[in-house]
Amino acid sequence: ESQYRQAILSNAIAVYTYNITEDTIYDEIIEQEGVDPLLPKMGLTVPCSYNEYISKKSELIVDRQTAENFRRTFCTRTLADMYNSHRRSFDTEYEFKIGSRVGYFREAVIITQDMETGDLWGLTYVRDVTGEHDQAKQVEQALRDAFDQAQHANSAKTLFMSQMSHDIRTPLNAILGMSMIAQEHISDAARVNDCLEKIQTSGHQLLEIINNVLDLSAIESGKTTLASEPFDLKVFIDDTAGTIRTLTDKKRQRFVVEISEGINYSVIGDQAKLRQLLMNILSNAVKYTPDGGEIHLSVKELNPDHHGVCRYLFTVKDNGIGMSQEFLHKIYDPFVRADDHRISGIQGTGLGMAITKNIVDMMGGTIEVQTEQDKGTEFIVRLPFRTQPEHHRIEKISELEGLKALVVDDDFNTCDSVTKMLVKVGMRSEWTVSGKEAVLRARQSMELGDAFHAYIIDWRLPDMNGIEVTRQIRSLDDNTPIIILTAYDWSDIETEARTAGVTAFCAKPLFMSDIRETLMAAIGQKQ
Repeated sequence: ESQYRQAILSNAIAVYTYNITEDTIYDEIIEQEGVDPLLPKMGLTVPCSYNEYISKKSELIVDRQTAENFRRTFCTRTLADMYNSHRRSFDTEYEFKIGSRVGYFREAVIITQDMETGDLWGLTYVRDVTGEHDQAKQVEQALRDAFDQAQHANSAKTLFMSQMSHDIRTPLNAILGMSMIAQEHISDAARVNDCLEKIQTSGHQLLEIINNVLDLSAIESGKTTLASEPFDLKVFIDDTAGTIRTLTDKKRQRFVVEISEGINYSVIGDQAKLRQLLMNILSNAVKYTPDGGEIHLSVKELNPDHHGVCRYLFTVKDNGIGMSQEFLHKIYDPFVRADDHRISGIQGTGLGMAITKNIVDMMGGTIEVQTEQDKGTEFIVRLPFRTQPEHHRIEKISELEGLKALVVDDDFNTCDSVTKMLVKVGMRSEWTVSGKEAVLRARQSMELGDAFHAYIIDWRLPDMNGIEVTRQIRSLDDNTPIIILTAYDWSDIETEARTAGVTAFCAKPLFMSDIRETLMAAIGQKQ
């Protein structure tokens, strides 16, 4: 008997024994340790009426219909009828509320007869199955979510195939059409060349679509791994910015790159994946920003080198068409594009941001989006990179220490950044956003006997370009080294610039190593 009782109590919160014939619950009520007895909460003490206990207990049941059925099922008359019809046991489950707690009880009843007195006795075994219900609900919700996701994925793939059929056919038809035209005009070199250029453009579009599908498939299947190779963040940003400028120039967009001063650019990681990540975001910014708009890429170092790891903040901001808050919740879903008439003519597979999010996750980073329709979008990406052991130390250059330089750029941030770099190598630095003021300062400095020893001038200034500023400074018989700072390819203007007196060129964004190397080369010395 003790083993039987122990087995029952290991799972029950209470076991009640009662005389059905006499309608009495006796004091053989055993409560599980740590569980408050129910009878005192009902205002009952043993011995007490069993039917009264059932009535009060039904008041704890949440559903009124269930409560009424509970009273009818558990009353002494029903229990006696069950025994007489040879039904000696049954169980039921119901939702209860005690105070602020809502849960589920499961009760099992066993009916026996005392052979000596003929009285019917009942044993009720009570279990709290709230945890099982919660677990069942979680499983049910998980199954429902999985079903919804499967339906969503199927719908998305169906929509994707519909869109892809158009996106694939468009460049493919162009390739076939241009090939036929070229064949028909094979002797017309200009016509054939035009067809070949269009074939190449369409081929690149088709390749991009196929690559996106294959990249996402490889990432989701876990077959993609991250490379670990040293690379120069400065060179990487220069190359990426150069590629994007070929796109922004076609749409007459202003593309600005800002790099925080003193950034450590000797890192170890997967630059191919980083390029794919940034190119996806930047190319979207170009596509969804109207002609003449602005796109900004900024790179900052969030924290100093910590155990050989630095965290970097990459921000891409545009003043394009933006996105709705509704679509923002689905931006990383594969095969999904915004349902927006403004992008109906813009090609895309709906895979770029899904790939981007996967790459960010693989790298152990984070990505955030801030957007507003018709005002623009900002992507904020935080990524960790291991640093290379040999860091470039920022040291003063004795040959330049104390010499004065003038920075001329219409962007305040560039002026501020370059000025701080010059100070770090030991120079005195001033700046202005005007080409005319730069010429005036050059003249005044010479007259005051404190001439500049270096000029760093932006090629594209609002009042006059850097080449004209150079001509006017040279007209003052000032032979100081002049460095043209530009975000563009300077090969087309190099001859004119050299003739005007430009000493050297330096690409934006400017790094500390650029300052050191260019200045030392400009004064004809080596570090």
